Amino acid sequence: MYLWNLYQRKQKERLLIEELIEEVRVEAKAEGRAEGRAEGKIEAAAVHGEWLAWNNRRQERLEEFIEEVRAEAKAEGKIEGKIEAAAVHGAWLAWNNRRMEAEAKGIPFNEPPPANPHAADR
Repeated sequence: MYLWNLYQRKQKERLLIEELIEEVRVEAKAEGRAEGRAEGKIEAAAVHGEWLAWNNRRQERLEEFIEEVRAEAKAEGKIEGKIEAAAVHGAWLAWNNRRMEAEAKGIPFNEPPPANPHAADR
C-alpha cells in the first residue's frame, strides 16, 4: 500500500509538472506572439517608410520630367510663334511694298491689308 500511495503521489506530481510546463508554454507562446506582432509592426513601419521615400522620389522625378516636357514644349511653341510672326510680317511688308509702288506710279491701290491671323487672340 505504501508503494501504491507513493506511486500515485509521484503520478500526481508528474501531472502537476506537466500542467505547469504546459501553462509556461502557453504563456511564453502568447508573449512570443505579442513580441512578434510588435516586431512585425516595426518592420511593417520600416517597409512603409521605405515605400513612402521611394514614392516621394518617384513623384519628384515625375514632376521634374513634367517640367522638362513643359520647358521643351514652351521652347517649341516660341519657335512656332516666331515663324508665324515672320510670315505675318512678311505678308505686311509685301503688301506695303505693293502699296508704295502703286503710290509712286500714281495707280490707285485698293488691295485690303493682309488679315492678321492673331487678331482673335487680342
